[in-house]
Amino acid sequence: MGGDEIRIRVRCRDCSFEKVVSVDADETPADVLIEHGQRTGHTLSLDRISE
Repeated sequence: MGGDEIRIRVRCRDCSFEKVVSVDADETPADVLIEHGQRTGHTLSLDRISE
């Protein structure tokens, strides 16, 4: 079941910030979105990465 990992790309619409995060990781996509959004005031989008 290792191939069932869900990965999400967090992408900023206002700068070049982009990060791929696994849903099961210590740092979740929501953590990344909140941290970058609060720090910069930028708008971010989430895209599921399909394999």
